[in-house]
Parts: sequence; structure tokens; C-alpha cells
Amino acid sequence: MKGIKQPTEEFSRVPAGLRIDRPPFPKSAKLEVTSRCDLNCFFCQHTYDTQKSGDIEPALLSRLLRELRELGVEDLGLFWIGEPLLNGALNEHIAEAKALSFPYVFITTNGRLATEECLEPLFEAGLDSIKFSFNADDAESYRPRYAGSTVSTKPWKISDVPGY
Repeated sequence: MKGIKQPTEEFSRVPAGLRIDRPPFPKSAKLEVTSRCDLNCFFCQHTYDTQKSGDIEPALLSRLLRELRELGVEDLGLFWIGEPLLNGALNEHIAEAKALSFPYVFITTNGRLATEECLEPLFEAGLDSIKFSFNADDAESYRPRYAGSTVSTKPWKISDVPGY
């Protein structure tokens, strides 16, 4: 009779090559370049967070970028809970990531600050992708979810950004 601590490899569906003490590092990572946000959405952790908000220290970000790239990270998101477009050095952070040969650098934004003047330097720095987080079907459902925001009536599209 087998003991409870005896290996049960014959019952495992996990391939033997994956049963290792230290699995491979993920190929995708996100770094929060700012914990600041311009909204107070009822569903967001940021709205209820009591910690001080601010931007990541450039020296810390540089160290993390180097370490992540050395560990084999390929897809890099420069955002998390905060609104990345509030970080005035975002284009420099993107350029640094691209200089370290990250193949894919992306952000997700609520889009309120996404003007041509804001986005053009990001794409010039090497931004590969931008995702917009709206979480609403129309203006009526948008307003109560995004406290502090207004819905723009000015038509805008990504193709307005030169060179995109």
C-alpha cells in the first residue's frame, strides 16, 4: 500500500518536464508606472486605497526593466491600477524598455488624457499597443461608474495620431 507522501507521478497529467522545483519565469509582466488616477470608479481598488499615490522612481523602474528582460520577459505592460498617461515620463520609460529589446510594450488607459499630443510621443518612443478600458456601453452607463469623468462628445479615433 502506498503512503500518502509517496509520489503519485503515475496519476499526474502534468508532463514530467514541467514537474520541476522552479517553473520558468512568465513571458509577460506589468509594472505600475504610477499609482495615481484621475477617476474614482466604484469598482476600482484605487478609489478605496488609503496609501499615498505617486510615480515609480526612475532608478527602480530601470532596475526592474533590466531584471525582467534578463529573466526573459517579452511582453511588458507599463500600467496596473493607476492611469499611466498621468506619468509625465511615460515616453521615456517606453523608450528605455525598447532600448532593452522588449519586443512588445503596451499600456491600458481610461482614455481621458489620450489626445494626439499625449499619444504621439508614446508611439514615437516605441509603444506597440494601447488598450482603452471603458467598461460601459454608452454615456448613460458610463457616468455612474466613472466618478469624476465626463463623456467626450468630440469624435476621436486612433487614426488621428500621425503615423499610426
